[in-house]
Amino acid sequence: MDRERVAATLRHLGTILRHHENVPKDRMIQKMNTNPRKNSKPRIIVGLDIATPFRNYADVYRGIQQVAMQRDIDVVLNPFIQPHELAASDYDGAIVRASWTKKNATRKKCCPLVNVLHNSQWINSLPTIIPDYIQCGRLAAEHLISRGYKNFGILGYTRDKSQEEMNVGFIQELEERRLKCTYKLLVNWTAHREKQYWHSFREKLASWIGTLEFPVGLFINRDVLAHYLLNECFETGIDVPRDIGIVCTESSPYLCTSRPPTLTAIDLGFENVGKTACESLLQMIAGKPPSEQKKLIEPKGLIPRDSTASFIVGDQQVAEIIEVIQTIYTRPIGVNDLATSINLSRRTIERKVKSELGLTVNELISKIRIEIASRLLVDSDLLIKQIALKTGFVETRRLNQVFRRYIGCLPTEYRARWK
Repeated sequence: MDRERVAATLRHLGTILRHHENVPKDRMIQKMNTNPRKNSKPRIIVGLDIATPFRNYADVYRGIQQVAMQRDIDVVLNPFIQPHELAASDYDGAIVRASWTKKNATRKKCCPLVNVLHNSQWINSLPTIIPDYIQCGRLAAEHLISRGYKNFGILGYTRDKSQEEMNVGFIQELEERRLKCTYKLLVNWTAHREKQYWHSFREKLASWIGTLEFPVGLFINRDVLAHYLLNECFETGIDVPRDIGIVCTESSPYLCTSRPPTLTAIDLGFENVGKTACESLLQMIAGKPPSEQKKLIEPKGLIPRDSTASFIVGDQQVAEIIEVIQTIYTRPIGVNDLATSINLSRRTIERKVKSELGLTVNELISKIRIEIASRLLVDSDLLIKQIALKTGFVETRRLNQVFRRYIGCLPTEYRARWK
């Protein structure tokens, strides 16, 4: 009886072995790699390095996580994701800085993929979500023009497609106003990051500053580079913003506000890039094509700070009027107060301000106050009531009225957008 059982068992094992010998190896590997997840929520992988010196990809990741929490999605972060991992994994989709190998590997597995890298050579072949860099350049030019600068320049990096598009937008906005970008300096990415290039970088930057005709408005790619320019200005006694006005793109709010003069900066909206990329990926996972092959996300906005606080005017008396307003804006002021301070008649002040700036005196006062209020809303934790008092408004209701007129929303809404 025992011998019969053993013999039957051996025959059964033999049948199993013969069956597996006839199964193709590819099918066996596929079966081994399959990890069924019945009734589970979507699982996506994010191939971004959030530990870089700049916060761009950290902001993208934050935006992805916000959507993931709302939609109940598992997100796995792997900045070193390899092509074979994408091909063999059981992820439902991926958001990455796309390259050919990642794209090729993902297609083999038919895994939806969204690219968030502007410098990718496959930007036109994959669904791509990136900031609108041209609009960023236009925004910078528009702000510097509004400050009265007539000379303009660009400081940035070489071999950077985002830089190229920002330059295009900056120059386009100037040319449409019949103005010209006269100065440009592009440095290598490693110029200020490696010891062997540091001294030559400083010499090159100082030499370029020496060619500028003041006052000049500069658009600088990244606040880090703007800080190095501030250092050179401090060393040589150049005044920011009277001699040089600076608008930069923001990599870190702490860098922009860490030293005086604080830096006027544009937030490119990378958090919204992450949100949109995640929504687009979920749409693809559901079997629907992306709504757009390449979607541009508008900049979040510009925060005016000290580096563009000056109004560049040709009339010295108007310059004095502006300086007085910037000094006493915290208390109630009117045209009569200005007339007393600078010994000009009320009518002369009104005429000169209107001729030079296209604004009434009250509009100029409100503009200066609202810009300071918008800065405090972003860079401080003061209550709205405290900000109203610090910017010369007798009550919060009045701040709300004027803020909505100039910015288009309430102070509370503005703060919520930036915080």
